[in-house]
Amino acid sequence: MTESLCSQEKLDAEQVKLQKSLVRRGSTAIGMVVRVEGPRLMRSHAIWIERENRILFYDSSGKRFSTVQLAESPELANTVV
Repeated sequence: MTESLCSQEKLDAEQVKLQKSLVRRGSTAIGMVVRVEGPRLMRSHAIWIERENRILFYDSSGKRFSTVQLAESPELANTVV
């Protein structure tokens, strides 16, 4: 995910700030948001929706630039945040 976000914004993956957050519905984790922060307040993010096995990628303007359908996704409970 990080590589896709960085390549879209032409950022060096080793130079960005990365944040991961679980998305919850009540006490149940249903997905994850990965945020990449670059220079000049440039922020892009990806949202992993576990139930649908897909990842939505958004650029720093908020426009969706890619959707990836996963054949299989790891258990969210086993994902390190």
